[in-house]
Amino acid sequence: MKKNGYIDNGIKSIRLMHEAEPKMFWKYCTFVMIHGLSWTGQVVATQLFFDTAQRVYDGKAKVWFLIVTLLGMIGAYALTQVMNGVDNCFANIYYLAIHKYNNLKIFKKIDELNCAQFESTKKLDMINKAVSGSDSTVWVGFTLMDVFLFYTTYFLSMGVYLFQLKPVLSVCIVVVFLPCYLTDLISIKKFRMLEDKSAPIRRESEYYEKYASDIKETRILGVTDHFKKLFCLKLTKLNDMTYETQRYKKMLQLIMNLMQVAGYGFIILLTMCYVMKNEISVGAFAAVLSSIDRLFGFMSEVITERIGWASENVGNVQNFFAFLNDDVKQEKIVYKVDADSIELRNVSFRYPSAESDALKDVNLKIKNGETIAVMGINGSGKSTLCKLLLGLYKPTKGKIYFGNNFRNNSQDLNASAVFQNFCRYKISLKENICISNIGKEMASDAFQEFCRKNDINVDTFDHGEDTILSREFDGMELSGGQWQKIAIARGIFRNSPLIILDEPTSAIDPLEEVKLYKKFLDICVGKTAVIVSHRLSSVQIADRIIVMDHGRIIEDGTHEELLALNGLYSQMYHLQKETYIFS
Repeated sequence: MKKNGYIDNGIKSIRLMHEAEPKMFWKYCTFVMIHGLSWTGQVVATQLFFDTAQRVYDGKAKVWFLIVTLLGMIGAYALTQVMNGVDNCFANIYYLAIHKYNNLKIFKKIDELNCAQFESTKKLDMINKAVSGSDSTVWVGFTLMDVFLFYTTYFLSMGVYLFQLKPVLSVCIVVVFLPCYLTDLISIKKFRMLEDKSAPIRRESEYYEKYASDIKETRILGVTDHFKKLFCLKLTKLNDMTYETQRYKKMLQLIMNLMQVAGYGFIILLTMCYVMKNEISVGAFAAVLSSIDRLFGFMSEVITERIGWASENVGNVQNFFAFLNDDVKQEKIVYKVDADSIELRNVSFRYPSAESDALKDVNLKIKNGETIAVMGINGSGKSTLCKLLLGLYKPTKGKIYFGNNFRNNSQDLNASAVFQNFCRYKISLKENICISNIGKEMASDAFQEFCRKNDINVDTFDHGEDTILSREFDGMELSGGQWQKIAIARGIFRNSPLIILDEPTSAIDPLEEVKLYKKFLDICVGKTAVIVSHRLSSVQIADRIIVMDHGRIIEDGTHEELLALNGLYSQMYHLQKETYIFS
């Protein structure tokens, strides 16, 4: 078997089940084995009852012994049903524990990823397939445990029983079982290929489905039918791929079923011959006849349903473990103990799968407590620079050095940021702001004073600081400008030495934006701040302004110095000035 084949991934799944809950693992093993043996116990009890009935009829045994064997047979059947219930009930409880454990492992692995990797379609496909494979991993593990402990226990015990009757009977089971098993293994590769091909198509269809149901833009633009058509095309492609693979599998199952029917008839014929020759008892014949249907039923179940289903999903399991075992480079942030500034030396950055650098040979030094404004046209690299300064992205080339004062107690970069697409949590006003520093307690009076400094009047909210910021939960809805003030207050509340504002004020008018930034600087005295804005009226309040174009810093200086250069900043300044005059 290949290293990444059915058995290998199945064993990994079982190990994961043990790793998740060791005690529950061994309990489940015990329950399943007892359940498997109980079915063979039924056969033995049935033979004993009919043999005793024959002996009572011949006058060779007492009636009370027949009653005892009858009670024993009833007890054997009752034990089987009890163990079936215990097995299924415990499996459901165990499943929830493993599913939680698997999801936790996925979340931890995702947490290890560099943020830049989320820009890679290959990595997104990998995550999508891992999430899809998480549930499959649990059920494949359960399936193999049932195969090894329930079905194998049952088949072996039945094989021993049939062997002591007539060795040829047990051989017949093996002869019928092996071809069926080998036939099913052929379909494993087909379903693994299906999952690899379908993952990117499935992700596209999910996006189209999301776009088609978007109320605010899709319906207004009248493109619902367009996205619905694209969704249906992808869904049809997925269905066609699945149909071809399933058709192939069903043809194999037809061959297997024909072999089972032939084996079933052959064993019945053999037992009839043995009874007629008095080589086995009538009780043994009755027991075999009553169990042979169940024997082949379990054989069909384990191959077509259990192993068959597992073979379809082994590709999902392989994707799950491939993601968990994927090497992640953990590039640590470089701190300079003898410095209190941030310095970029020959920094370049390229997004995954991109053909050119988003940042090229950037050299920049930001002093402690300095306010830097970053401006430039769209696509010039402003947001990319911010994410590098926050440690979210790691440079493709060059180094970023942080002063020791930017490190927190857990040795991580102590920074705060407010992006243009900030989170709008549907929780209370106080929670929305204080969530950035969740361990910090703040009394009601102190919170109201903090909000006042950030131009937020708590008294205007329906229930003060406890107002839920969503009509969905009987709260109130805020305007875009109000949300942006809350987002900035959230960033300030974190109380980090470095704070970055990446165009979070687009919903606020220019005059209000300047006023807000001035308050921001008053509150953040002593902090190192980076402000990204398209509005030149706002960036003038910074200590320095850097201008970016095509991933490079082309201008660096104060407002007056940049105007004197008569470069890109000067052009943009005069263009915006004329726009405001004519408007």
